[in-house]
Order: sequence, then structure tokens, then C-alpha cells
Amino acid sequence: MAERRGSDIASLLQKRVLGPMGITLDGWVKNSDGDVFTGSELRLHPRDMLRFGAVYLSDGRIDGQQLIPKEWIVKSRTPQRSVTGRDGIAYSYGWWLTKLAGQEVQFAEGYGGQAIVIAPDAGQVFVFTAPTGGLVTGAKHDARIAKLLSLTKHLLQ
Repeated sequence: MAERRGSDIASLLQKRVLGPMGITLDGWVKNSDGDVFTGSELRLHPRDMLRFGAVYLSDGRIDGQQLIPKEWIVKSRTPQRSVTGRDGIAYSYGWWLTKLAGQEVQFAEGYGGQAIVIAPDAGQVFVFTAPTGGLVTGAKHDARIAKLLSLTKHLLQ
């Protein structure tokens, strides 16, 4: 992509999406070849996570400008696959989808315990941060998700 576009993905993301949102990319881990690792490790401050969530809530628009294609937003809110072992949770385009307090909810969770939760019907975006000390898997991860969803459900009631 960098060769085709003349700049790397981080620069393109900053110019076309994050910059217009008022977000300055704080950092993104690079692999051993020096390329941005786009699978995770995008470092955002909580206020920037909230801005991103607000744009997503607004179907990808901010200040009359379409930053994220609406078709992408719609598809990301449509379950693409169910998740084994997680009743009522589906996955789509980087987002987990579920229903809480009778409302559709989508959430993205990060490596370090952070999450962006969007409740379109309520017009709400929630941001959670928590120091986990690194990668959390298995039962600890499931417990963290359960707490996140429980707190979100409480906020929506």
C-alpha cells in the first residue's frame, strides 16, 4: 500500500481519518521490517477513543464530512459470524456485537484493557480503560468482557 499510495498506512490514516476527527496518532507499533503492524497496537488516548466512537455512532460522519464509508459502518453492525463459547455475541469487521438492556451494542476491545462501546439506539459511546499488564486470555479475558458488558448494561438502564 505504501508503494502504491506513496505513504504508509499510519500517514494515510492520520491524514484522511484521524486528523479530521481532531486526533493525532500517538503511536503504532512497527514490525521487524519497520512496517506498521495494523493488526493491533494502535495507541490512542481515551478522549481520542471517544472521538472515534462518536464518529462511528454518527455513521462515519463529522462536521458534514464522511470519513468512514457508511456502507462499512452498516456492515460492521451486521453479524458476520457467531462466536463459539460466547452466547449472544457475534463478530463483524473488528467489532463485537451483542444486545444489552434491549439495545444493540457494538464494542471494540484493545490489548491493554481499553474498550470503545457504542450503543446506537441510545446515542451513547462509552470508553473504558484498565491496566491489564499485557495480553489477557482465557478465563481472565472472559471475566473482563463480562465486567465490561455488565457495566455497560448498567449504564444503559
